Amino acid sequence: AKRGSDVAEEMAAIAFYLLLLAADPGIDLGQAMPATLATNEKRYPADQAKGRHNKYTDYQPDDE
Repeated sequence: AKRGSDVAEEMAAIAFYLLLLAADPGIDLGQAMPATLATNEKRYPADQAKGRHNKYTDYQPDDE
């Protein structure tokens, strides 16, 4: 249990630092995160990419 709380504390410190880094240039992580997820859903279609580690261009049609 101690190890789990240590990991949680470190993760919280990282999240706090990330929030501080985002605040300075005015980045809204609440908007940036869903936008990134939407981009990744397009780049990595689940039916093609699940369990694979290819670059996103490997999942795009040749005409793009």
